Amino acid sequence: MEKQARFGKMTSWSFGQERLRYHSMKNPLLFISITLFVALLIYYQKEVGDSDDHSNGPPRPIAAWVLEASRLTKGTISSTVGNWPITLHAQPQTIKAPVDALYFGGGLTGGSVLSQKNKPTPAPKEAISLLSWVRLDAGARKGGIIGRIEDNRYGAGGTYLGYDETHWIFGLTPGGPGIGEGRLQILRSAKPMEKGKWSLVVATYDGKEMRLFVNGELAAESRAALGPINWYRTDRWSIGQFSDENEKVPMIGALREVEIYDKALTQETIRTRFISQLARVQTESVGSPLHFVIAPYLQFPDTHSFRVCMETSQPVTATIEYGPEAPFNLKTTSKGLETFHEIPIGGLQPGSMGYYRVICTGPAGEHLETTILPWQTAPIDSVPFSFAIIGDTQGNAPATGKVANIMKELRPHFALHLGDVVNEGHDKRQWVEELFRPSQELFGQVPLFPTMGNHEKNHPNYYKYFSLPSPEYRYSYTWGDAAFFVLDSNKPMARGTEQYNWLDDALGKSQARWKFCYHHHPVYSSDNNDFGDTFAGKRSLYGDPKLRPLAPLYEKHKVDMVFCGHVHLYERTHPIKNGKLDETGGVVYVTSGGGGGSLENFTPTPEWFKAANRVDYHTTFVNIRNNTLELRAFDKEGILFDQYLKTK
Repeated sequence: MEKQARFGKMTSWSFGQERLRYHSMKNPLLFISITLFVALLIYYQKEVGDSDDHSNGPPRPIAAWVLEASRLTKGTISSTVGNWPITLHAQPQTIKAPVDALYFGGGLTGGSVLSQKNKPTPAPKEAISLLSWVRLDAGARKGGIIGRIEDNRYGAGGTYLGYDETHWIFGLTPGGPGIGEGRLQILRSAKPMEKGKWSLVVATYDGKEMRLFVNGELAAESRAALGPINWYRTDRWSIGQFSDENEKVPMIGALREVEIYDKALTQETIRTRFISQLARVQTESVGSPLHFVIAPYLQFPDTHSFRVCMETSQPVTATIEYGPEAPFNLKTTSKGLETFHEIPIGGLQPGSMGYYRVICTGPAGEHLETTILPWQTAPIDSVPFSFAIIGDTQGNAPATGKVANIMKELRPHFALHLGDVVNEGHDKRQWVEELFRPSQELFGQVPLFPTMGNHEKNHPNYYKYFSLPSPEYRYSYTWGDAAFFVLDSNKPMARGTEQYNWLDDALGKSQARWKFCYHHHPVYSSDNNDFGDTFAGKRSLYGDPKLRPLAPLYEKHKVDMVFCGHVHLYERTHPIKNGKLDETGGVVYVTSGGGGGSLENFTPTPEWFKAANRVDYHTTFVNIRNNTLELRAFDKEGILFDQYLKTK
């Protein structure tokens, strides 16, 4: 009673202070130890976050950002938790409804969180959660929201939260012994993402199980990963793009919050967060600001020029800055405001190489730019070169993206497309989502020389998106000591027709050491049903009879190789002349139609002309050096399955 009268109503904290003062007078060392312990505890709570006991509130992230215009200062956004500023690669746009957010338009987008002096970026070992409020307006072959990742066929490390053409993706590389060591494990949402709508997307890993949540609901789970996280060859976080050592895939969409945790959030915690911010999902989103509908891509380089094409969501003025190296001292600007641009760059030297970037400006000052990309012109002398081949990329964006990525890894000088670039030539969505977006990394640095397939149906879109010499359905070009002749096999090809006569004349005048022809339909093919249903006991015609009149013409002019598509598989013939095997003077026919269309099959028994075949998505790669031709074929995983060598 006396003590209570003296001190009044004493709190536990003030009572503790009084006891601490009393004991400190008797034991100064104890006082110093307790003081240091309390200071360390406060520091840990501030820098590391809450322990697994969340009784005092929700889990605390180890790094977090709110992406809105008010937080943007001189190209950086400060973190709201930790000291991890985002360095933006370009000035983003903003949207206001239903929340303030930054919008990335598919060019040079996103930002990086860099290591600081003696302080590497966050890399939780045993568990992790990645959280984001995001609105995606377009998918990609490999898209990223946030990640610290290295992903290639020779090794992987780190983790990322992202998306593909249609679904949300969580990728993680476990680093402990046993399952999945050094190999990226991919978890894909069961349901497709809703483009143009805000979503709370969260990825969690507890050392045993990967989980993916969308709007508070479990979207996918997997036990393929096990053990600590492997951060092999990673040192920075990327936000608003997928970025590793050799891949930069920009995002088209908006970001509001991004957070990193060193623990696996529970579904209850995630659902609570979603419900508290439910209005974002229920409110109608505003329209998309300026963005690339089709990212800039290279077209028809010759010895002195090349072209850059692109399409934007709103009319812009486009400027191409270019030169042998950055910073650039040359530029070309479009004549007016347009959504589609085809801009020629001329006055260059044969066999020259350099870099370019595109800067787009809208009438109200909207800004959109790309990263730096390479260009080259065709050489006139005999120098080694290579080209990659793809065909029939119709209706299968994931497969097309995989093949295009293998082509990019092979680093060809240019690429051939053997037709059926889309399934329906009139459908713009297919051009955008099934051809250009899955291939944008390839097309931005490797020029494409296409031919018309039957599925384009001679639609104006073909002539709009490809910049080719008149009359465009047939043309020719040279690269070093090789000549290429391109035909439209949907049109008449019999002796005496316009294309036949043109080809006869062009081949006769060519002095090239190597001669290649390509068109969509095959002269020779052992496909099982395009030219006769062999599994139903019908006789096969072994190729398109309308194209067979070209064989004597190819033989007459000593064409080395003919490339075709149409049949969705790979086949290489022996050298053929006069309908027979001829190792010295024959023409080799290659069908390379494995770019994405539904795969087909071969006749039950092989034909005499078949040298190699494969049913798989693939690319064909050709190297030319002086008198030697080397052909190799790779499947969608980059595995070699055929090769052929010819020496003159």
